[in-house]
Amino acid sequence: MNASSSQRPLVALCAYRYAPADPAYRTLAPLALACQSDGMSVRAYALEWQGDVPQGVELIQRRPFGFSPAARQNRYWRQLPKALKKDAVDVAVGFEARDCFDLHVRSDGADGKQLLASADNEPLELPPMPEKQQAKVGAPSHGDQVVFAMAGSDLTKHGFERLVVSIGRLAENLRSRCRIVACGQLEEKFLASAQVMSLGDSVEVDAAADPREALREADLFVDLSFEPAANPWIYDALASGVAVFTHSDLQEAELVRRARAGVVLDAPFRQEDCDRVLADALALQRQRQAWGRNAAQRATRRKWFGQAELVVEHIRRVAATGR
Repeated sequence: MNASSSQRPLVALCAYRYAPADPAYRTLAPLALACQSDGMSVRAYALEWQGDVPQGVELIQRRPFGFSPAARQNRYWRQLPKALKKDAVDVAVGFEARDCFDLHVRSDGADGKQLLASADNEPLELPPMPEKQQAKVGAPSHGDQVVFAMAGSDLTKHGFERLVVSIGRLAENLRSRCRIVACGQLEEKFLASAQVMSLGDSVEVDAAADPREALREADLFVDLSFEPAANPWIYDALASGVAVFTHSDLQEAELVRRARAGVVLDAPFRQEDCDRVLADALALQRQRQAWGRNAAQRATRRKWFGQAELVVEHIRRVAATGR
């Protein structure tokens, strides 16, 4: 499908169950804004959508009938190509690998970069972005309070309970300074555990919140996952000048350690080690600020961000040529 030269190309950004904290969709909003800045119209297609819709984007939610989640999922993917054709979409961009998409964007890689593939799943090269000037990093303006940020599609797996236990064991003068802002899904029983440890008023959990907003006020980004894993939100934390508190089973742990941008606990995880190191980190404000400065310096040396503009170049080419 080719766009008329007199019309703005129509780009469809397609998701299944969109949640802003899900790493698979962490670049959807920046890509939507970049497409609009380039003069394109943007629609978002999804079965389910949590959180805000990027400004200027029209959301199309398709709700297929089905007696089970699997049946609804299969019907959604069968109906989506027909909807894209009916709506005369010029370029269909998906965040899952499907035949109906002209381009597939993967945003949850362990190296923090966006990966781009064509409809036939051939990788498309994104050239390195030029070095950016180091951002000025200042301490968050919330006094003696220390804000812990977490982000992920399942906060339980990312160690929410481990963080709550460590904070709950702190002396009152330290515990009263702590606040947790967690972006993602969390089972109710784990939120109840924070209440039991007298932390209920200091914990905010929001599945519809954008982690980038939480990082603006955070002092420490925490991931204490129960299994070896990757969490690309760590790259966003570093770029925001936020120190990272994690353990060595995380794929980004070595990066944090080399950058001297936070704390990397040794594996296997031991709760008593976490308790002790967390108490030290809370008591040493200057150390936290130094970690934050190191985080921002490391982020400027890596080519993690600004990729949306490069993806837009490929979208424009598909809109003009159909390939």
